[in-house]
Amino acid sequence: MAAGDIVVHFPDLIYYELGNALIRRSKAPARCLESFLELEAVIHPAERGLLMRSLELCRRGMAFYDSAYVALAEGLGYRLVSADGRQIAQAGEMGVALKNFSVRQK
Repeated sequence: MAAGDIVVHFPDLIYYELGNALIRRSKAPARCLESFLELEAVIHPAERGLLMRSLELCRRGMAFYDSAYVALAEGLGYRLVSADGRQIAQAGEMGVALKNFSVRQK
């Protein structure tokens, strides 16, 4: 990896969330999933610290699956990048470093 390259981190939950979104919205879900699997992303398995922080965030009104992304970003000391407006708003209220990401529909 070269200097300046972007490294993307996801909780392992991403596979199921992505699959669900592709089934609902994509005309070619298998091709899209294959493309995602080719990314050089770092996938983090569910582990005790991440799960417990996710649970703590849920007590503040966030959905458990959304909190996994927030807890991972916090734990890594990275910004949370999301196109989910509600997740961004909730995480911002909790003081999480954010980057709003918008997706243009074709």
